[in-house]
Amino acid sequence: MARLGSESHTISRFNDTPQEGGDFADEEHTTNATTADNETLSDYETPINRLREIREKFENIYNAWARDFDILFTQGESNGL
Repeated sequence: MARLGSESHTISRFNDTPQEGGDFADEEHTTNATTADNETLSDYETPINRLREIREKFENIYNAWARDFDILFTQGESNGL
């Protein structure tokens, strides 16, 4: 029932004197260092439609389970197993 979501984390740096590597946010020559965190949540269906989908999937599982037991116990006995 949870909403669909995505997260992103970005770091944007502008360094006047580029270095070989490292976190330029700590460098003394970094002009700008910007970080951003973003989380997006959305509903792809209404809650009632999501509940309907869950119910249908559970019914499919229970029906398959019942068919398996029917084959094991009912048809197995008629075949002399």
